[in-house]
Amino acid sequence: MALLFLSILGLAYYYNKAEELRAKISEYEKSLKELKRDISEKEILLSDATENLAALREELSEAEEEIARLREELKAKQDELSSCLSKEAQPVEIKVENESICERELASCRNELSSLRRARVYVVHWWYDSSGCVPCGTANVKFHIVLFNAGYETAENVRVILTLYGESGPINIIRIDAGSLSGRTAKVLEQSVAISANFRRAEVSCEW
Repeated sequence: MALLFLSILGLAYYYNKAEELRAKISEYEKSLKELKRDISEKEILLSDATENLAALREELSEAEEEIARLREELKAKQDELSSCLSKEAQPVEIKVENESICERELASCRNELSSLRRARVYVVHWWYDSSGCVPCGTANVKFHIVLFNAGYETAENVRVILTLYGESGPINIIRIDAGSLSGRTAKVLEQSVAISANFRRAEVSCEW
């Protein structure tokens, strides 16, 4: 009887251990599925970030080309103005006409110069990294945003608009106060955001 009782106790012990192992295996399998989903989401986010980076680099290149073109036009206008002002005095009728032309050229040059000096803030690049489980709705996303003022004047009250999209449209719009940004300088902003399970993508823009 004692041996039978001990055998029953031994079987009960190993049965309980087996159940505990089955429970742990089930828990690990569930965690593994969540990790696979998380990795899949991050791969999608990385692909989107790569595409956004390529588009932003193209926009930056176009902006630099436009600035170079405007500088060439301004130099040409300045050369024309210098030539106009250096001409010898003409008869009254011609002189009046030349002065009118010079005034128009001078006004055009001033407008071009004002356009070049005016503050122009761009979102040069942005990306984000996440922690937690996106499908579970428990993830936090940290956005990194690079701003650049292509003008020479200071941009005051710069604001960054961060728009989060779900499957059916925008789910959250966040405005970030970036303060002022001096001419020809860049600034990096960081913003942590809690996101819901239906988060799919984001857009970043700025205003001032």
